[in-house]
Amino acid sequence: MEGMERIAFYVVVFTTLYVCYAQRSQSAHPCEIHLETRSADCSFRNLPSIPQDLPRDVENLFLTKNKISTLHNESFASYRMLRRIKLDFNNLSRIESGTFMPLTFLERLDLSNNRHLSLGENLFRYCRLRYLKADDCMLIAFPSKLMTQMVHKSSLSLHQNYINRIAWSECRGNLYQNVSLFGNLFTEISRDTFEVNCSLDSLDLSYNFIQRVEAKAIVLLNVSSLSLTGNPLKETGLAHLFEGLGLSRNPMTALILQDVGLSTITPGLFSHLRAVSIYQLDLGSNELTTLPSNAFEDLTDVSELILDNNNLVSLNPNYFHGTTAMRYLSVHLQSVRLSGNPWNCDCRLRWLVEWLGEKTIRLENEAETICSKSGSIKTFQGEKLTSFDPGSQCGPNIIQPCALVAAGITLLVIIILIYNKWSQMKYKFFILKLHFKGFKHIPDHDKRGDFHFDIGVLFHSDDEQWASGDFCRGLRETMPDYNRISLGDDDLPLHMFYLDAVHQVISHSFKIIFVISPTAIQDHMFMMKFRIAFDHYNDVLTEKILLVFLEDIPDKDLPFLVRLFLSDNRPYLRWTKDERDRPFFWDALAKYLTTNAKCNPLIPL
Repeated sequence: MEGMERIAFYVVVFTTLYVCYAQRSQSAHPCEIHLETRSADCSFRNLPSIPQDLPRDVENLFLTKNKISTLHNESFASYRMLRRIKLDFNNLSRIESGTFMPLTFLERLDLSNNRHLSLGENLFRYCRLRYLKADDCMLIAFPSKLMTQMVHKSSLSLHQNYINRIAWSECRGNLYQNVSLFGNLFTEISRDTFEVNCSLDSLDLSYNFIQRVEAKAIVLLNVSSLSLTGNPLKETGLAHLFEGLGLSRNPMTALILQDVGLSTITPGLFSHLRAVSIYQLDLGSNELTTLPSNAFEDLTDVSELILDNNNLVSLNPNYFHGTTAMRYLSVHLQSVRLSGNPWNCDCRLRWLVEWLGEKTIRLENEAETICSKSGSIKTFQGEKLTSFDPGSQCGPNIIQPCALVAAGITLLVIIILIYNKWSQMKYKFFILKLHFKGFKHIPDHDKRGDFHFDIGVLFHSDDEQWASGDFCRGLRETMPDYNRISLGDDDLPLHMFYLDAVHQVISHSFKIIFVISPTAIQDHMFMMKFRIAFDHYNDVLTEKILLVFLEDIPDKDLPFLVRLFLSDNRPYLRWTKDERDRPFFWDALAKYLTTNAKCNPLIPL
């Protein structure tokens, strides 16, 4: 009997647990629970706060694309086992100081794309954070104390923010694996703007606005891999950079200098790097067309040299074995990347193929290292460089060089003509496509009365006389109803940071007009305003920005963001000094200012 009672007891307990589990399974849960990985996916749920009914042992919590605006001290108090949290694309603006205090196992945190985020100084002091991502959060600073609260060999990503100065003085002795400041607002590397006392395995400063480099600031920078891709350093900035690296003598795994405006390598440019061990030197995607015979004589300790995507057509044999120093480089060199250049595979380049065959040097991207179709021997046009073997064709031949010169001149003339007329040709092709395909005009639902300003006019201080004079008078005569105008810096909101005030005017104006002049496009602060407007344009997807050019500016002199904006056939006008043509200008301006249209991806481009 006692055994039967025990069996009956187990049956009752099992039945009760099964019923409870079934009822819980049938109830709708806002998140997807993955027990095997201890993960909870609460993305795209429009949640206003952190759900509190998740399993207590959850380790991975995904909250992408919700409507969470505040993290409270008790938000994660029930989930002490969390190791990874994704909070990107929310509306986060406030994080209380004790929010992450219970999360002693937290290793990875993603706060990206929260455009009003503010970070306190003691958020992570109890965590084991080794990866923090806060891209595109409109941050203007990153607290130094937060750096000290991340563990050894951690990574930090701060892409596309508004940071132009860092002062990380409290992280002395710490080592960080990857720190990325890609796409921020740095204009220089100096002791005033760049104070970093910790060691960095990798630092990415790509696509900022860095032109000036202070050698003493580079000496204090302890970094193994440095990327300055997309910064307009040119030769002056590079010279100071190399001087600082030479004084520090820190060995480097990679120095990446793609697209830095390098058009020539002057003698002695790399002289400060003679005593620096650099495994990889990347000079790709620049504007190099030729190299002096002693270009690399100071790079005696480089293992991987990258020269891809330049405009090189030939190389002199002295580049790698002409001098004693160059022979030393040839011994240490392990790989070279030459793809994306229009190589002229003629008799002058025969040595390169033979040299690559003799040495134990790896030619990277071999399949993409192609002989050009304009300056190469006909047999090898379009073929791989390594297949080039001119043999008996390299005897004296006068007709072929003359024909190549004539063809080159003809091609150059055609390229110049196309280059000078490219904007007009592109516009004509666009109009032709519209004529046959058409497009749907999608008006914006927001009316002019919904905005604080009818028009926001942004210009450089040198253009203020024209903006407040001819432009304002003509605008009031043409469109008298548009009387709520924010004109330049004088009408910016008070009691706000400057960039915040600019963003306030841009976001609260029905139309934004940028006055473009040669002086304006050379001013970094003016381009910061344009970038803020460009970001706002991408957020709202409304064609509310109009460019007014005071004079013709060649395409090659326009900043990248302006060319990117115009590449999608966005509206622009050119001011005319001929009073007979001004009625057409004002009529076109009135047409653009009347309505806002949504960006139409179906417009053929």
